[in-house]
Amino acid sequence: MASTHYDNKLFAQGLHGVLRATWKLRLVTPLAIRNGLSIKYSEPKASKSRGLHVRFKWQEPDETDYEVAALHFGYEVVEGTLRAFHFVPASSVRGALRSWTINHLVHPNYRQDMTPPEHDDDPEEKKQKAYLKRVQEALNDPHSGYCLMANLFGLAFETRKKAHELALAHAGRLRVETEKFANTQAHPIAINGVLDDGAVGPPNVNRQMTVRNPLDRMTHASKEGGLHHFLEFCAGESFLVHLTILNPKAQDLGLLSLWVREIDEGMLRLGALSSIGRGRITVSEQSYRLWQRANLSPLEGCASVSNAMSNDVLAGLWREYELPVEKLSAFENSLVMPQLRVE
Repeated sequence: MASTHYDNKLFAQGLHGVLRATWKLRLVTPLAIRNGLSIKYSEPKASKSRGLHVRFKWQEPDETDYEVAALHFGYEVVEGTLRAFHFVPASSVRGALRSWTINHLVHPNYRQDMTPPEHDDDPEEKKQKAYLKRVQEALNDPHSGYCLMANLFGLAFETRKKAHELALAHAGRLRVETEKFANTQAHPIAINGVLDDGAVGPPNVNRQMTVRNPLDRMTHASKEGGLHHFLEFCAGESFLVHLTILNPKAQDLGLLSLWVREIDEGMLRLGALSSIGRGRITVSEQSYRLWQRANLSPLEGCASVSNAMSNDVLAGLWREYELPVEKLSAFENSLVMPQLRVE
């Protein structure tokens, strides 16, 4: 069984292993990932245009324009040209994984009041001290489940520097990276099944604009002022996620197995609007590679991979292993689940 005690010296012995998990995530339902910006569009003046003949403009709206929240995008330079592209930010994936871990593997007694307070709003640090005490209690409780989350995702404190506080703060062992959508045959934005022919922005993923008109609970007629539009990535699109875990443990692989299962069952979703059926994904492809010091034994089930770079000066220091996907679930036995106690 894995240790239930918190260890703030995660790299006291240096870096001795790196686990690299690669997932290909496919959208089962549309996905809405916003970035706080808006783009403008125009539509006929008719009061009931039903979203037909809408034209997008890849521009910031002014006070007189129709606008809709933009989907997350970034920029890259390709052959000397600046181009925009859509992608799912790594912070969205990391946040969803962390939230699920807290809600399912941390004892209910320690799920509330665990958000760091704003330092500027608390000059006397009363809230910071209360938060610090709360976290310390969770880490000292071997049944809290909080140690697993803290060791993997890290801890940070916005308080005055004190020896006992600095001993708790550290970077996490998990790093999340995402690749952009790579659909080379994507269509313009679809509105009610009709493709827009305006300036619709990044062309690397299929998108659609959905018109939502909620009903009044009393009259069952259209709710006044409820009609609104939102953009979303279409179901069927895929993107890659890379999860890198430093100094991996058996319990880390057990947690990866739980994440994959919850993702495939629709319990772990991404983005906004999950309450109306958005954000469901599935892991359509997955692989796991481990690099470890040559003098250490690999995790159980890992098979050695021949090193093609045998002439590399570092080839004898690290060994590469592959974990078959079908062996991943066996590591769930290494997880220490929080014990529910009646107090």
